[in-house]
Amino acid sequence: MRLFPIPLLSHVRGLVRRAPSPRMYAVPALACTNSTISHSEEQTKEGNFEVVKSLELNEVGVLRVLTTMRDDPYLALSFLKRIEGNEGASLPSVSAYAAVVRIVCSWSLDEKLSCLFVGLIRKGDQGRGFSFADLLNAVGEAEEGDEKLAFLLLSRVSSALVKAYAEIEMFEEAVYLFREIEELRWDADAGAYVVVVQALRRKGDSEGVEKLLSKLLSLETRRRHCFFYMDFIEGLCVNEMSLEAYTLLRPLRDADILVVDGSDLAVAYSRVIRGLCNEMKLEEAESALLDMEGCGIDPDVSLYSAVMEGHRKNMSFSKALRFIVDKGAKQGKRIINPVIASSILQCCCQMGKFSEAFDQFVEFRNRNIPLDRFCYNVAFEALIKLGRVDEAIKLFRGMICEGIAPDVVNYTTLIGGCCQQGRCSEAIDLVMEMEAKGRPPDIVTFNVLVGGFVRNAQNASGILKLMEERGVKPTSVTHKMVIQGLIVAGKIDEAEALYQSLDE
Repeated sequence: MRLFPIPLLSHVRGLVRRAPSPRMYAVPALACTNSTISHSEEQTKEGNFEVVKSLELNEVGVLRVLTTMRDDPYLALSFLKRIEGNEGASLPSVSAYAAVVRIVCSWSLDEKLSCLFVGLIRKGDQGRGFSFADLLNAVGEAEEGDEKLAFLLLSRVSSALVKAYAEIEMFEEAVYLFREIEELRWDADAGAYVVVVQALRRKGDSEGVEKLLSKLLSLETRRRHCFFYMDFIEGLCVNEMSLEAYTLLRPLRDADILVVDGSDLAVAYSRVIRGLCNEMKLEEAESALLDMEGCGIDPDVSLYSAVMEGHRKNMSFSKALRFIVDKGAKQGKRIINPVIASSILQCCCQMGKFSEAFDQFVEFRNRNIPLDRFCYNVAFEALIKLGRVDEAIKLFRGMICEGIAPDVVNYTTLIGGCCQQGRCSEAIDLVMEMEAKGRPPDIVTFNVLVGGFVRNAQNASGILKLMEERGVKPTSVTHKMVIQGLIVAGKIDEAEALYQSLDE
């Protein structure tokens, strides 16, 4: 499949080498330095067509009008739509579309350009009356006098077209078009390369991906542009292709294209490691961390946290602990922060190892590792699961004495623990304490309280009144638990009355 016929390819290639020739009504692209337009300007300019009402809608008239709209991209787009919507009128010419494309490009309105191309793709050659080769030819002809400008413009437009094909999942067409761009020796942008890698992966063409990355590294024109590789790596990671980004990163590092002094290499490693963790490729993430350290770059603690969180999600407590202990031993410094400590403790609890979780918490505290209220809350949960509610409350009081202010979650955890042991009056006391300290209970707290009352065969109707007084609206879950509690207590009439009041 070839989107551009070979003769026309040669013609378009020649546009950037040909001598200038006069052309009427051309709209120069990339000439406007102002790249932003406010939303109010957009709304004003769309729909304001007094300037064109008296003009005859022939090709020359359309191009003349578009020339006056070079500073109004939204007006130009709306004008194009008006022409498209005119019944009985001929379709806008390829020159009209080319003029609008140049205007949109000059204002860096990439999303608008993408929307325009998606609409044109869906129309097909017959529906729009021209091929995309014709469009690129028309776009380039207007810049015949400036070879560099034509090159930049055609590279940008063709890259946008590749991404437009991918947006509507026409990946094969996107790859074919990209190959045509390579033949023309235009510079596709980083986003176009990301799209092509994504398309090749969908086809299972790992060899194609490898060849593309290898060829990209060999391009001398790219070797001078670090920002291109940074954008490419970020795009790969955002689109869950962090392994490909890591494959690309290592030769870039070895070739000194991404330099440590400019912090580019550190940023690139951080993006890759976080991407690998998000994709749960934890062995590769740890390998990338080792590479990063080998380059003399000190990883941010957040990167260790990302690896730890991945192990926690995998319920791999032993791997998580081994990883963090090994790192601490090798670096000879503390790398466990409250976030990492919380991940370790949660991992223990999720595996049902509540005793180990609390022991680990005590060890952290004895080593003077900073702990926050989230870490304490995991310790509260572990003690409550072990039936040691009094110890949890004592630890809670100790946390306050250390200057850590409890939040609603901390109080709710302890309230649930008291209710589990049938100590509902103490749970109510904690609710009162919350309010006194400026931490009003929320719907979650009240639902925990209602559930505890019901499980202990106590009347929870009073809690509904308490909620009403506090301005907290009960949910359907709250009402259901209260009704169930009344039924269990044998108070059928009260249960029916509450149920009927809900219907009203």
